[in-house]
Amino acid sequence: MKFVIQSVSSHSSRLGCILDIERLPGAVFETPLLLLYTKGGCIPHLTHEVLQMVTKEPLCLQVPLSSTVHNQTAVAAYKKGIAEFIGLKEHLIYSTVQDPAMATPQGYNEKDFVSVWSRSGKQQINADK
Repeated sequence: MKFVIQSVSSHSSRLGCILDIERLPGAVFETPLLLLYTKGGCIPHLTHEVLQMVTKEPLCLQVPLSSTVHNQTAVAAYKKGIAEFIGLKEHLIYSTVQDPAMATPQGYNEKDFVSVWSRSGKQQINADK
């Protein structure tokens, strides 16, 4: 994956594009871009069929770890990644530690772990998990 800066201005956003994505050859995402929020890999109040009617272009989907950490074992066993697991393989997945729709307690991270707050409480995640 590459980020190419197209324009820098002191009065506006940095303009660029994300390209050369291994899983999505030929896809180009111009920045700044819209992130579609997901909860557990699903866009709230929008079915996959309706999303396909809205646009045929690949989108960038935000998938917070807090809503998918309980599926970690199933996703690992599936061996095709989270995008295919949730049925949205044609879109770019942006995974975040924090969920922007939830208040996140502070001060619970450790040297080798990040605390993720899921519906079942605090879970500690590292790069291996």
